[in-house]
Amino acid sequence: MKKYLSLIIGILGIAALILFSDYRAVLRAMQEMQISYLLLGFCVFFFSLLLRGTRWNAITLDTKDTKALYFICFLGNAMNRILPSKLGGLVKAYLYAQREKKPLAEGFASVFLDNILELSFVLVSCVIIFLIWPFQMMIKNATLIAMGIFIIAVIAIVMSIFFLQSPWFMKISSKINKIRKLQEKYGTGFKDAFKKYFSSLKIKRIVIGYLLTLLVWCIVALANYLVLLGLGRSISFMMIYVVATLPVVLGIMSLLPGGYGVQEVSTVALLVAAGIPLEIATSFSLIMRAIDLVLVMITGYLGMCALSIKSWHHLEEKVA
Repeated sequence: MKKYLSLIIGILGIAALILFSDYRAVLRAMQEMQISYLLLGFCVFFFSLLLRGTRWNAITLDTKDTKALYFICFLGNAMNRILPSKLGGLVKAYLYAQREKKPLAEGFASVFLDNILELSFVLVSCVIIFLIWPFQMMIKNATLIAMGIFIIAVIAIVMSIFFLQSPWFMKISSKINKIRKLQEKYGTGFKDAFKKYFSSLKIKRIVIGYLLTLLVWCIVALANYLVLLGLGRSISFMMIYVVATLPVVLGIMSLLPGGYGVQEVSTVALLVAAGIPLEIATSFSLIMRAIDLVLVMITGYLGMCALSIKSWHHLEEKVA
């Protein structure tokens, strides 16, 4: 029961959000939604899942079975919705090491880098957007977005290249609780393999990783934009980008499985701040959560079938 407590807390947070809204208006907004936009958003969001698998393929070293990596990525995403603290990443690392016959540390290092690419890009891009927000009326939106994307890409790539290949990175990463526990469990071999992965990593892979991250989040933002259009509302693409990305980071930081509750509340808060009515914002957050869960669980199940895994409980025991 204890291991599901955080999941229950997150679900209660979503329930509280619905109660504070006019649930009748929330249901009415869902019923009146244009299905064509919902289906478009669904398809676009699915494409973002495929791109995440492509990004992980790009940053792994000498992978033999690239097709299997997509299924491992799908399964890891599903486990992140069930387990707290992004333990789905450890599932990915474990399965990667098992299938590729490589050290667990190498698999974990690639997953760790994958998370760094995602989180750093979102944080840097959101900060830049908030900094340039007061000047948006002075420049055309298209120019502003293009300039912002360019600055984000340059800063992120330059910073990561110097940081990931510096001795400071290994010192800082060894202080992270999850990595420290793995080092204690597997000994110095884990630390050596972890270090070897980053020292062998080519700059080209980091650049490709960031470019794919840019594409992933733009596509996720597009899916969010389409769903909001289906509810009869629209906001600037910059704001929908923040709505699509920042709550995800806040959900990860909460350590709740899938960021349940935290992600929905922060999404609603951002939309209300952008002028969207509370009931529409609540409907939007619930629809996006449903799209995410349906796609992630379906692809996760396909991953289990493709990898011949009978139960996710076995994987949970391995990484706990």
